[in-house]
Amino acid sequence: MSSGDSGPSSSKQLVQQPAAAGRSPNQPPLLGAGGRKVIVLKSGDEEEFEVDLLDAMQSRTLRRAIEDGCGDGPMPLPNLTGPVLAKVVELFRRHRGDPRWADELQETEKEGMFKDYAPQKPTAEVKGFDREFVSVDRDALFDLLRAANFLEAPGLLDVTCDAAADAVMNMTVEEVREYFGLVNDYTPEEEAALRKQHEWAFQ
Repeated sequence: MSSGDSGPSSSKQLVQQPAAAGRSPNQPPLLGAGGRKVIVLKSGDEEEFEVDLLDAMQSRTLRRAIEDGCGDGPMPLPNLTGPVLAKVVELFRRHRGDPRWADELQETEKEGMFKDYAPQKPTAEVKGFDREFVSVDRDALFDLLRAANFLEAPGLLDVTCDAAADAVMNMTVEEVREYFGLVNDYTPEEEAALRKQHEWAFQ
């Protein structure tokens, strides 16, 4: 997966493509530096990020919007703050060419939108980036988990869910509840019965 490109860039570098007769509604009308096809994502706090079209394909939410012709202006993502969106965009850039999307893009590929998509296996550098990416506090990790869910981005969800699982691996039931902010809705009697029934799980 390529990691040699520059990071998220300002949308001020964009130029508007002139409207062309017979142009497919699926073709994003924005060009970035070097003539790359890009979209612009706008966070809930009004920050804008230029994202390579191929990077955006890692989100099913963004992919559907692009296929519906919504890539001709800043795409609002009100559920995400600028700092969170910046991290997500960087992860997408690092994961460019993720082979998990090859099958999903097959049908769309017939339209010629993503003909430059080239699946690649993750490198050691990308795996190292992933580890650093989730080396954040609990609240920041939860923000990224919510972003992964909202964007329907399996790669981002995998990375963040693995981190959450690692965080609670050796915790007690009570500690897990506190970590995730869960309310115990069992009565003391019900919980005692469950602990007895599944005693092996509490050893």
